[in-house]
Amino acid sequence: MDFVYSKMAQNICENFIFFKKPKKNISFNIPDFKVLDLDEIIETKNDNFTNQRTYLYKENVYNLKSSKELKFNFPKEYFGMKILGMHYHNKQRIFSYCIFENQDQKVLQGIFETQSFNALEYDFIINSEIKIHQLLDENVKKPLFTWFDKIWENNKEDIGIIGFLLASREIKIEDLEILEETEFEISKEYDFTHLCEYLKEYKIAIEQYNQRKDPIKLASLQNQINTLNIQISDLSNKKLIKFEKKIKKIFGL
Repeated sequence: MDFVYSKMAQNICENFIFFKKPKKNISFNIPDFKVLDLDEIIETKNDNFTNQRTYLYKENVYNLKSSKELKFNFPKEYFGMKILGMHYHNKQRIFSYCIFENQDQKVLQGIFETQSFNALEYDFIINSEIKIHQLLDENVKKPLFTWFDKIWENNKEDIGIIGFLLASREIKIEDLEILEETEFEISKEYDFTHLCEYLKEYKIAIEQYNQRKDPIKLASLQNQINTLNIQISDLSNKKLIKFEKKIKKIFGL
């Protein structure tokens, strides 16, 4: 997969000058979402910030130690909005968690991968100082629908926080209508599917490779099956012989 992704990146770089800016005459009924990175709220000279390369580019990541608590205030223009979720990047693959806390509630959010975005299941409104930590108590609201295992509560690892996705408090994500079967046609100047045509060639190569290798790989399995069939047949014959001897003995034959 590394080679496949590298080839795709190479094709994109070589054709980048042909990419067009997005059209401006497209109208969608999209809610007013806001992306706010933590380095816009907290001074990046803070020793807890590190500049890390993620899947797309380098990000300023706030390293929250497992035994620490992060306190901060959102700018006033964001008061009354809700935090939909958090973008994070961790140094290792481990399932963990963190807790969002304000003056009204405490909400647990699962931490799943090295880099990911996870949504909060409760309306977490920005109206005061926000705290992020791993101090569990009986008042913490745990996920109702997102997969979260209780054993993760013991995995108190450092959390790399990048930023947040915000929205108006009136927006109910569960009520948003997503048109999954909308038909549309991409104009030729915006169609770059040819950059991944090479995958079809890989598909043919893999199929031809498997056609030659499958019989070889299956040969040893077939030999094992034949050996087992012979052993089963031998056992059946031995049992049949013993049964015949018992019958003859009973009837004095």
